[in-house]
Amino acid sequence: MRELHSNLAENRLRSVEHNLRCASGVAFNAVVDDELTGIQAYAVYESRNVELSPELADALNDDALAWVIAHEVAHLELDHQARLVESRDRHDEAFQKGLGELATKVRRGEGRFLRDMTTRLGLLANWSVGVLLDHRNVEREADSRAVELALEAGYGPEGAFEALIALEREDFDASSYRLGRHIANILQDHPLTEVRIARLKRRLVNQD
Repeated sequence: MRELHSNLAENRLRSVEHNLRCASGVAFNAVVDDELTGIQAYAVYESRNVELSPELADALNDDALAWVIAHEVAHLELDHQARLVESRDRHDEAFQKGLGELATKVRRGEGRFLRDMTTRLGLLANWSVGVLLDHRNVEREADSRAVELALEAGYGPEGAFEALIALEREDFDASSYRLGRHIANILQDHPLTEVRIARLKRRLVNQD
């Protein structure tokens, strides 16, 4: 952990923290973690902390910083960790049930190597896709709720786009050439940043 570069930056963070606490009713602490690099933030459910990277805390303006923190506060408020644990348990149960049914067929002498391997791969794919989609759903919820919380706390909705554009620049540098946009879309547990931006724009237009 570390102090921010200046008293002004520290005061700015505490102001955003206070305003979002009042808007959300969630008792959380915004903490800068020196071990984080790039544009990063995450919620720690046990401590009710929102951990921020130094670059994020220092570089973003008030509106963008408020949206990022509000996104993590939304995870705490909506208890997304419990939902994701329930999701994983549910998909684990379906996966194990499928394997058990397959093992029963093999014991009965009804197994076929290629067919059984295909079944196993299908079960694994269903588990992976199910967990991934549930994770993306909670991220979409947190995006939308963060806009509401930031507005209630007195910050402009454009902060969401400024924060996501900063994140997209980092995503582009880190993954676009190595993996490709389509592969990245398949693998990551958050929706693509460009998709998040487009969805929030539609949401704000529909609100007007």
